[in-house]
Amino acid sequence: MKQSFLDKRLNNVGARAEVIEVAVIAAVLLVACLVLPIALYGKNLPFENQLFIGPVVNCALVLAAMNFRGAAKNVGVICAPSVLAVGVGLIGFMGIYAMYMIPVLWLGNAVLVLGFKFFHVHRKVNFAAVAAAIIVSKAMLIFGGFGILVAVGLIPAAPAQAMLLNMSLYQLFTATVGCALAFAAVKTFYRKERVL
Repeated sequence: MKQSFLDKRLNNVGARAEVIEVAVIAAVLLVACLVLPIALYGKNLPFENQLFIGPVVNCALVLAAMNFRGAAKNVGVICAPSVLAVGVGLIGFMGIYAMYMIPVLWLGNAVLVLGFKFFHVHRKVNFAAVAAAIIVSKAMLIFGGFGILVAVGLIPAAPAQAMLLNMSLYQLFTATVGCALAFAAVKTFYRKERVL
């Protein structure tokens, strides 16, 4: 049975190529979570920062799922965006209540990364089908976790109202655009057995 290019890459990628991929995806996450919020701070933008930064982060998560081997690298990618966002104050406008959401955001990122790794990379399920299921699953998990924290009183009504859009529709939008960007990157860089 002929191996697909993705199979060959996952099984035969050299140490040097893997280090380069880790560095590139780490750099994308750093730019998205540290540099962009600082550059955009105080600008009168017609959109929320999350609508611009979220797709870049989700794209990096999908590409990491398709390229990274080893639990440590995947766990790092799953946790990094939330930690970096808090570090730079990206979700600081929501106050301490945003901190309660970090474990829920980690779970959402884990669904994205591990879902793509298991279903698309290992089980060879169609990219679009996996993306659709995982986008909905991630958004529902984050919104459900947010709802639980609001219901038990950890997030009061006023901050909950401010966070509602970010923890619901924005999650669907950013995951959808991020998956589309990742698909475009895969089609561009994986064709003709080129290496990322």
